[in-house]
Order: sequence, then C-alpha cells, then structure tokens
Amino acid sequence: MVEAASGRDFDGALAAAAADPADVPTLVCRVVGPSPLPPFLPALRLVARLGVDPAPVDVHDPAAVRWLRACLWPGDRLRDRRLQQAVALALARRERWPVRAADDCIAAIEPWLDTLPPGTLPVVFNSWVLHYVDAAALPRHVAAMTDLMQRRGVVWLSAEGPHVRIAALALAPPVGPDDPVSTTLWIVGSAGGGAARFELLARSHAHGHWLEWRTPLPG
Repeated sequence: MVEAASGRDFDGALAAAAADPADVPTLVCRVVGPSPLPPFLPALRLVARLGVDPAPVDVHDPAAVRWLRACLWPGDRLRDRRLQQAVALALARRERWPVRAADDCIAAIEPWLDTLPPGTLPVVFNSWVLHYVDAAALPRHVAAMTDLMQRRGVVWLSAEGPHVRIAALALAPPVGPDDPVSTTLWIVGSAGGGAARFELLARSHAHGHWLEWRTPLPG
C-alpha cells in the first residue's frame, strides 16, 4: 500500500510525463524487449479509489508499520530504504486513501461501483493477491469478476505470477533478466458486446525491476 504511492521511472520515460517531486520514493524500471512503451496519457484522471483487503495494514499504527517493514526480505536494502522514505513522508497518512476491511472483497466491489460519478470507467486491480487464493476458489473469483465485467463494464487489470491462470491465453515463456518464478503477467480483461476478453499487456519483474511490453501499438 505504501509502495503504491511511489513514482515510476521507465528508463527515464517518466520525465516525459508528470514527474513526481524529487523526494517521492521512485521505483526504477528497466524496459526490455522489442516493443516500445505506449505513450503516457496525462489526460486520464483518477476520480475515486478504494482499497479492499481482508486484513489491511493501518499506516497510522506504528506497530503495524513495523510489522510491514519486518515483512521485507532482510537483504533488500533498496525496498527497505524506499519504505522508510515513504513512511517518513507520511504519504499514505497524508493522502488518507480509503481502505476497507472485508472478508469477501468481491462482494465489496459492487456497492462501491454504485457510488462512482456517471461516466467513470471502473477498474479493479490486483497485484500478487490471487497467488494466495486457494486453487478451488480461483475459478469462483474469475467467474465473479467476469460477471462484473459483463454487467457493470468493469475493466479488470491483473498482475500475478505466471502460474495464476485467469484466462485461456497463449502465453510465451517469460523473457527478461530474471527467473520465470519472479515474473509478473499483466493481463487486462474487459467485455464488449457482452463477451469477456482478456489480453496480455506486459510482463515484468515481480518487484518492478524490468518491464517487457507485449501489446503492439496501433499503427
């Protein structure tokens, strides 16, 4: 949750977009592969957000923040420094982004959709969450998300390991300077004309060290 407040720098491409202040922790990502990144779209505007978690971390609780830091791998000094920088800046505390505790996270989504302003495109994003979902529960999750896509126009952006299959996609073996186990597949799902469709947008390192864009840009 704290790292979500960080900036991103894709081989310097961030300078072409709205760059964050220098004191904001930044995730540096190296672009690999033959496909260029799509152009940044500064016209897109985030009008509402909600985090849903069975056990959210309270960033106002010093003990909870210490526990979050203890979850970092001992040798990962870069992530530790970035986390401490984010906590020192009190980004999550200052912004007060809403996070709701819910035993059934899928059930919490639809009531939130009803609160969105007209004309808003709803996007549901999960990142290395389904990795921890029981294998028997994953098909039910996919079915529930597909239902939201078809009935409510939700766009589903999923960033999970290659072993979490949410769609019947023909996926080539991961490439890039890393072990396939640490690769994240960025899959977007949407519904047009009532039919759900899924597309592999990109592959990346699990912690964002590199990114390979997979979807060709329109000519």
